[in-house]
Amino acid sequence: MTSWVSCFLRASGRHFNVDKFIGKSQFVPCHVYRKGEPLLRSRPYGKKNSRSGLNIKIVRKEGQIPIRKLTVPLSNFSNGIDWRFDVCVDFVA
Repeated sequence: MTSWVSCFLRASGRHFNVDKFIGKSQFVPCHVYRKGEPLLRSRPYGKKNSRSGLNIKIVRKEGQIPIRKLTVPLSNFSNGIDWRFDVCVDFVA
């Protein structure tokens, strides 16, 4: 059996300036959304995002930032921001 582990750091907030965070961060988000934009691209006139946020995929490979170094840059953006750390494990038989 083979397994893969993916970890995602997710941040969102009603007043989260996602562009400012990206500009000051060493992380590259895999998904970004902004307050007021459509929830679904396929429905531009549908429901809108009530928060801004991003997802950052954290993987442990050479040249990438160890998870223990996350605490310093995130402390500057913690006020009013919801942070989540999700771990996903996929098993293939």
